Amino acid sequence: MHIGETIYRLRTEAGLSQSDLAEALGVSRQSISKWETGASVPDLDKLIKLRELFHVSLDTLVQGETEPTAEHSAAPSPPPSLPAPHTRTQRIGMGLIYCSIAAGLVLCFLFGLVGLLFVLPFVALGLICRFAKKHPALKALWTAFLLMDAYLCFAAGIRASSVILTFQWTQALNYLRLAVSWGLFLLVLGLVVGTAVTLRKTVWTGSVKQKCLLVLSLLCLVGTSIPIPLEQTSYEMYGGLLSFLFLGLSWARLWAVAVLACFLAQYLYARRHGRSHE
Repeated sequence: MHIGETIYRLRTEAGLSQSDLAEALGVSRQSISKWETGASVPDLDKLIKLRELFHVSLDTLVQGETEPTAEHSAAPSPPPSLPAPHTRTQRIGMGLIYCSIAAGLVLCFLFGLVGLLFVLPFVALGLICRFAKKHPALKALWTAFLLMDAYLCFAAGIRASSVILTFQWTQALNYLRLAVSWGLFLLVLGLVVGTAVTLRKTVWTGSVKQKCLLVLSLLCLVGTSIPIPLEQTSYEMYGGLLSFLFLGLSWARLWAVAVLACFLAQYLYARRHGRSHE
């Protein structure tokens, strides 16, 4: 494997385009293309930057993967015409779709088109599990949480943010509602931590896209944390619209926290991994 193939493999594994890698190295996209096709090779300073960016040794970068031994090369490879088996997540998605369609037909027969409202969320989860190419389980979990959060907000007025009133809670407010709020809060915390751990290996290149995402998440976190003063008459006149507004603001704040947590996990992982190569 020549150095161009190694650069291509490392770039695709990191989820970077040629433009992203070129911007991180301070070269043109055409230079990246020439390196990967073998038309030219990077200079020594660019090799050092590539080593630091992908956290690999210079030997791995220059020589690539080791050649297979005779024992491995003699082993028969699977026929390329065979389709790849479905993963467990994809099988779960297909099961959700089939079960939701069957349940939707029954509910439509019993309650009319209103019955579709109960099965559409499960169809959405099934489609995500079946067709999402990257992190389908993580995307399905976030979708399930957002749907459940919206349902509890409009049906029972329960939000995860209610945990801040734990010490002010009274029996008249129903302790079961407080327990559900704590469950939502712990679920949010687990989703944020799980997302950060899953995406921690994404390479920080300092591209314009990543910098804009970082600034936008900071502004979103600050902006959605500012309290909105409203009078009682506003709640009486625009109660439904205000509920949608506050739900959207809480989701935007949650998105900002998740993005910042991912950036922090990427920084800590890169720093720790970089030290292991020194």
